[in-house]
Amino acid sequence: MQLTYTIALSLAVGALAAPHATRTTSQEIRAIWSYAKDTNTTSLKVYNSDKTEFYGEADSSSIKSGNFANFPVAFDVDNNGFGHINFGNNTYKTRATKDLSGGAICNKKFNPTSAEVDCVLPGISGISLEAIEERSVETKRQIIVPCGPLQSTVLVGDGDPHQNYYNLQISEVINCGSAASCTVGYMESDSFTVGFSSSATLYKWLTFGFDVSKSWTTGNTYSCTGEEGDDVCIWYNTAHTAVTVRNYATQLAICGNPYQTISDPIIVKSPNADNRGGGYYCVIGTCRAKGDAYWDNSGPAGGPQPRLLGSAGGAGAAGSQATNLSNVAANMDKPNDPDHIERASTLDVPSRMDASEEVIGYETNFDELPKGYYTSKFFLGSMLATSLGLWAGTCAFGYIAPVLSTINADIGPDPRYTWVSLVYNAALAVSLGPVGRLSDIFGRRYWFIGGGILACIGTVVCATATSIPVLIGGNVLLGLASATQLCFHFVMGKKHEGEENASISYWVKNFDYVGTFLFAGGFVALLLGLSWGGSVYAWNDPAPIAGITIGGVTLIAFVLWEIYAPIKEPLVPMHLFKNTEWASAVVLLGLGAGVYYAFSIIWPMQASVLYSDGKDLQYVGGISNIVGIGMTSGQITGGFVAARIGKTKLQCMFVFIIGGIFMACAALATPDTKALAISVILLGCYWIGWNESICLSNATICVHDQREIGVAGGMAGSIRAAICAILVAVYTTTLTNRLATTIPQRVPPALIEAGLPASSVEAFLSAITAGTTDAFHSVPGITDQIITAGVRAYKFANSDAFRTVYLTTIAFSGIAVILTFFAPNTEKFMTEKVVATLHNENSLAEKSAAAKEQV
Repeated sequence: MQLTYTIALSLAVGALAAPHATRTTSQEIRAIWSYAKDTNTTSLKVYNSDKTEFYGEADSSSIKSGNFANFPVAFDVDNNGFGHINFGNNTYKTRATKDLSGGAICNKKFNPTSAEVDCVLPGISGISLEAIEERSVETKRQIIVPCGPLQSTVLVGDGDPHQNYYNLQISEVINCGSAASCTVGYMESDSFTVGFSSSATLYKWLTFGFDVSKSWTTGNTYSCTGEEGDDVCIWYNTAHTAVTVRNYATQLAICGNPYQTISDPIIVKSPNADNRGGGYYCVIGTCRAKGDAYWDNSGPAGGPQPRLLGSAGGAGAAGSQATNLSNVAANMDKPNDPDHIERASTLDVPSRMDASEEVIGYETNFDELPKGYYTSKFFLGSMLATSLGLWAGTCAFGYIAPVLSTINADIGPDPRYTWVSLVYNAALAVSLGPVGRLSDIFGRRYWFIGGGILACIGTVVCATATSIPVLIGGNVLLGLASATQLCFHFVMGKKHEGEENASISYWVKNFDYVGTFLFAGGFVALLLGLSWGGSVYAWNDPAPIAGITIGGVTLIAFVLWEIYAPIKEPLVPMHLFKNTEWASAVVLLGLGAGVYYAFSIIWPMQASVLYSDGKDLQYVGGISNIVGIGMTSGQITGGFVAARIGKTKLQCMFVFIIGGIFMACAALATPDTKALAISVILLGCYWIGWNESICLSNATICVHDQREIGVAGGMAGSIRAAICAILVAVYTTTLTNRLATTIPQRVPPALIEAGLPASSVEAFLSAITAGTTDAFHSVPGITDQIITAGVRAYKFANSDAFRTVYLTTIAFSGIAVILTFFAPNTEKFMTEKVVATLHNENSLAEKSAAAKEQV
């Protein structure tokens, strides 16, 4: 066993024999660059090509002394090892083949905590290299035999704990070919469960006092990206603590013939708890087959501890093209237990998805884009189409909201007219997510064209509507159609290269029908319950109680379904919600947008009732636009200056505090303070619009895997629309309920005191709703003085109701301010990396290829 252990150790770490006292010239060298991202430390070691001789090292990215005083070796790479390496006057790209790199062979491995580049470089004429001494490996284990009681398994001494690493390729190999980039992800990967192993049978597995577990599941939600010509695969390192133990069997005299048997030393390797010291990493260059694995027994002494790629082992997980992989595979240390590796039956989601995880999935860099990319007709045409679609989708709500009460007076009146906006947001919320997924399946172009046709039909229905119910139905169509126009995030980037090649029958079979039904049904039921309460039905009536209860329970069932159901293609990628920065940005986005959607209805009603003062509709329409003007101005300002100011967390906190204060101050407005009302609402919407600009960007910037930008952006839009619909329902229901109280409290007493018969009060209230002179004069016993008194009382009754609505905003503003503590500072993401580019235009592809050849 010791001989096997020694062979495996030497193979895993590379050749670590004592260096030869030789001097060589003009030979290939092997430079290994390592980078620890958490500590920002770098190291560089140089060997001969087969690592039998050691030539130098440095705690930096370059060596300019000793053997390399006249021919420096220097890496100029990013945090993941992409870039160039200089050897003397020669420069090579860190690419896997000589034709792509310019003569070198470089393999890259990286994960969120560390990176390594292993390059074999052509020799340079005139260089003289002398082998020097490298730090020796640790001394071999010592075996001290303690005694033990009865049948037991105990440590030999302290167990001589060491870190061993089980390296496993969990994905298939993807070759980028002639594509600019390619990605291997969960569709090409499997989740494996790695159990403990032992060199002989144990009486009992124990932790032996170390923070270890009996098994560990790798998961398969990782992804790696390579460049043109690369072979890309995902490997997973399960870190183990190896200890030396013995089995003891002691028979006491009192129990029979006394004896004691002691086994030979047994090496037990147990996965570290939470896989401390391990994790996934990307291999670009030499890959094997999915399921291939080997042991690296060269780790440091001690219990679980962090480990960098390539440390204490040299060759790393997949070796390099300079290593004879077939010989390595033939001598790997094999686990004795045939069940050591088993496929996990369910999708495993990483347990730690936090702000410290490095963002991956960029397609290219700004300086690698072809010349004229942002001015090409392909790019400008796509931007124009996206902008027009976004404009149309927004206007489906924005144009009608300020004049909704006027429309109600024209084709109504109908107390259900607020549902015109409610159904738009509800339809938008429940369709944004499925639209993105369905467009992945059936193609985006014609799906969006179909959405445009549906929008035209909805527009015609709404424009020709002669009743509020028909107008509500038309807005359902507009809400569904707007999902195709507002989910423009989906036209950017895909997580999995090759998804479009899967058969339609696969997608039809595996689409999340149950999740879609639960989400749509639960949300609509909840919205119905909220809007019914206090307006159509009393709050204690079974209808609103049933709507809220059924809707809430159904949405809870939806969440549980998405988490625990064995579905291959879930509607909602739940792991996104473990990213607190993304989740806080999305909720803040919804709370801010809710101000726009809700007060685009509330403020025009207030302006029409309190501040029209006999003015024409153009005046009322003009002042009704201050919500949109304020929000848009704030969004534009935030877009221009937010990145320059930085500290977006503090910006969100500041603008929501100020905006919330101004919106609450609108409660001070009365029919006699029009200027105050306009000012505070305009300023409140301005600052909250600034927040909207930041959070809309953060909803995609903060995604850890940028290939998920479409899914994350679409889900953010869906959640935003859902929150908006709920806020619209809350604010309009609050207003309706309060008006049902304030109007009877103020108007009838004022009318009777002014001389109107009590029997005519109901007729007056109908007349004031109609708002015409003929309607007022048809009221029995009416006079001009009574009209004046009644209208003023009606205005103050409405003012009281609007005051309650503005005070309600304090609760949501408070929630938003609390969430800003979890909002991200995005300066670290502001790089020149490009997430996605437009494809499939020949001229643009040719320009891109030409540009890459020149680099």
